Amino acid sequence: MKKRFLGLSLLFLLSLTGCSGTPPIVRTVTVTETVYVLPPESLMSSCEIPVYQGRINPDLYNYSNKLIASLIRCNVDWQALHNWRQEKANESDKQ
Repeated sequence: MKKRFLGLSLLFLLSLTGCSGTPPIVRTVTVTETVYVLPPESLMSSCEIPVYQGRINPDLYNYSNKLIASLIRCNVDWQALHNWRQEKANESDKQ
C-alpha cells in the first residue's frame, strides 16, 4: 500500500512539471536609493571679517590689507569646495 501511494505521488508530481506551456515571467526591479553626501566640515567654515579698530589713515590701509587677505583665504576655501564637488560628480559619472 505504501509503495503504491509513493508511486502515485511521484507520478502526480512529475505530471505537474509539464502543466505550463509558457516560460516563467522574468521581471527586473530597479531600486533607487538616494545618498546625500555632504562636503567636509573644513570646507564649510565661514569667512572671518576683521574688525576695524583704527583712527588714522595708515590704520585704514592696514585694515584694507586684512580684508583682502581674508577674502583670499575665503576664495581658497570656496575653490577647494568647488574641486571637491567636481570630484564627487566625476565619481558618480563613472558608476
